[in-house]
Amino acid sequence: MASSAIAGALLNATFDERGLASLVLLATASVLNVEGDAFALSLNGTSTILSSSLPVPTRTFDAHGQPTYRYSAAGDLTVHVAYSVTDAFVSKQLTVSSARHAHNVTNVTLFAGARLLLDGAAPAESVVARSPAGLKDFALFARWSTTGALITARNPFLTATPHGGGGVTLSYEPMMPVAPAAPFSADRAHIGLHLLTQRKMAPPAQPLDEAEHAAMQRCVRAAIAAPQRASSVKINVGWCENDFQIDISTAAGRAEYKRIIDRAASLGIESILFAPRNSDVSSIGNGTDAWGWEQVLWFGMGERLRMGLWAPGDPLPASLTEMLDYFRLRGVRPVAYVYPILAFLAGTLPGGASPPWVVHGTYSSSDLATKRLRLGAVRAGLASP
Repeated sequence: MASSAIAGALLNATFDERGLASLVLLATASVLNVEGDAFALSLNGTSTILSSSLPVPTRTFDAHGQPTYRYSAAGDLTVHVAYSVTDAFVSKQLTVSSARHAHNVTNVTLFAGARLLLDGAAPAESVVARSPAGLKDFALFARWSTTGALITARNPFLTATPHGGGGVTLSYEPMMPVAPAAPFSADRAHIGLHLLTQRKMAPPAQPLDEAEHAAMQRCVRAAIAAPQRASSVKINVGWCENDFQIDISTAAGRAEYKRIIDRAASLGIESILFAPRNSDVSSIGNGTDAWGWEQVLWFGMGERLRMGLWAPGDPLPASLTEMLDYFRLRGVRPVAYVYPILAFLAGTLPGGASPPWVVHGTYSSSDLATKRLRLGAVRAGLASP
């Protein structure tokens, strides 16, 4: 299969019969060879599929010359690997399809031991940017004397591992289902090149080169779906005033929260993340999350939403209606606090079954839903198939 090339604004990319073969940084004509661009999939926590052990894939091109590789895996699985080239990055996305059976995709390795050689040389060092706040890895940066490479993916729970001789592995654990007529698309990976500045970020930032920081920013900006605003969004996060301790079921609580709204309006703040208590409709004792905040979700209606006692469009309690009317009067918009990770529908279908977005895994080791439902370690996926 002949190689192909795609030109970007800052780099060119070439592709061989199995994927990305090289990047050329146009500013210096340096060539980054990518030896062994492979992926791996773990299904159901047991079997693993490695692309390098599969037959040579078929390759097609879109109208812009961007390649997609189609792998046929053992059994009923098909994996499409689509590449695209932007100004400074090559993107790689896996889509897994199943013809007959349902599977749980427990691990995706986006780069499975690929070897990076710049003008024939392995990097002098490779560093991993890690979260200081309980997530995992953000990116891997390979460094040569004047040039660097960024390897990352659109997921803050990555495991990025450098190996000797320029090898790199990048993976994460989606815990997402794939089934007939319900394919699974992995989070997109990115690889790019940049010129190092030899200037390190100042503490408390991690000691990255300023060019590495800029490359990560550029990569994130390119992934933002919403258009960028010309001006900032002014929002007050209500829990900074401990609003979760304010009970708006009482007249005193509503009066206290109205003072927060008044102050926001006087400062020109457009929105407030509105998450007070409301004993009219919710209680911390009914929560199914590990940190006791389900009672404040959906303007306090989250527990009732989960229990099937309320849905958007249904009547609201008078205490909440009064607050929403006051927001409208002062020209400040309330923003609901909502997170999708709770597995509160686990075991609620006939026969004790769960919806397909409830998958193996837990958001917290002390997950209350896991303990109460006695279903093992489960959580909700971030998207429904």
